[in-house]
Amino acid sequence: DKVKCTPLHLLKTEYAGGIANALENAIERQNRKDVPVVVIASGGRKGLNPSYIQLLKETPAVKCIIYNSCSRKSLEKDMTDLMDGPNGYSVEAFRSYDFLGGTQYKTSLLKLVRRPKTLVIPIGPAGVGKSVLAQTLCDVNPRKYVRWHRDGVFASLKNGGMSMNRSKQVCHEQLLAFLREHNDTDGIVRIVDSTNGNKGGRHLYVQENQPHLVILVELRPASNDEKEVLDVLLERTQNRLEGGNACHPSFPGTIKGQRKKHENILKGIEYPTPGELTDIGQLDEMGAASDFRRTVHIKCDICD
Repeated sequence: DKVKCTPLHLLKTEYAGGIANALENAIERQNRKDVPVVVIASGGRKGLNPSYIQLLKETPAVKCIIYNSCSRKSLEKDMTDLMDGPNGYSVEAFRSYDFLGGTQYKTSLLKLVRRPKTLVIPIGPAGVGKSVLAQTLCDVNPRKYVRWHRDGVFASLKNGGMSMNRSKQVCHEQLLAFLREHNDTDGIVRIVDSTNGNKGGRHLYVQENQPHLVILVELRPASNDEKEVLDVLLERTQNRLEGGNACHPSFPGTIKGQRKKHENILKGIEYPTPGELTDIGQLDEMGAASDFRRTVHIKCDICD
């Protein structure tokens, strides 16, 4: 796409004070606020200097990076650093060119934009791997993902002597605080780790958080046989409860009670529909239309 832009001239005398000062001065000369800056960077075979990458991430005016590289090694290093942690970027477009025929090198051209404020909502009954998914993402990159774990919060409140009803109320209050506490520019991905089976609840999460990207992850056993699904879920939750590596504080202690609990959960789950995806994409904090949100619906088998 063609973009109308004005080159920012960084004076040689300003470089003496560092590129950060030179860039800041060049932006100030535009005599306007919130100047969006597009940076064209070449990684070369050694990659970008780590301090320069940090500058690109910490300078709010830099909204887009056009990056090219002829080395797979430096490309991997720079993309990891640019996309990692707060204020990170995401790849919006990518293309590879064979400009260096007869060699092992290929030129890669990428368009990076600021990672959007993102809300991930796993959906499914107990035992399908929602918590495994959320925890794995946080373990792989704790600077990029932050998780709110309903069962963990609820268990902590209950074990602290709080009543069932009061625990549910405080749990809900803490969820709303989690959704409201983060800003629009840090690029952190928030994960609501709960059953999330209520359509109205999901709409509330979106209205409270106001993300630019919503990812609905639907997890359920790959079977239409109700008895088979119940048996699979019961076996998974029973094994995890006995092994001590699961947190289902509201589950009964007997197999009969657990089966009944699974049945009730399955009856109550409202899985996403195309209409809901449209609605979520249009909700602003007052429930009115919003034209800047993307919604992604991912269907998965159960996670181990």
